[in-house]
Amino acid sequence: MKENLYKVKLGPYARADLREIGTYYRNQAGDRVADEIMGRIYKDLSILKTFPRIGPAYEREKHRIFLVYEGRYVALYVPDEKRRLVGAEDG
Repeated sequence: MKENLYKVKLGPYARADLREIGTYYRNQAGDRVADEIMGRIYKDLSILKTFPRIGPAYEREKHRIFLVYEGRYVALYVPDEKRRLVGAEDG
């Protein structure tokens, strides 16, 4: 089954957004809460490894959206069946 998994690759904008989210929660609620929230976000994103087309199409057909952390954040991504990759176009 593992050979069927897609790789999730975060683009530079996604990485920057995640750093900003982590910093916000760290400043507001401390390390433990920030680590828990970031862990939940990454766990949600890992679903894309198995189900790369789980999100509905967005504007252009190749883009898809996926809600993470109970719908508080939106991941915009492009599944690439040839390379078995899920990620940002620029990443």
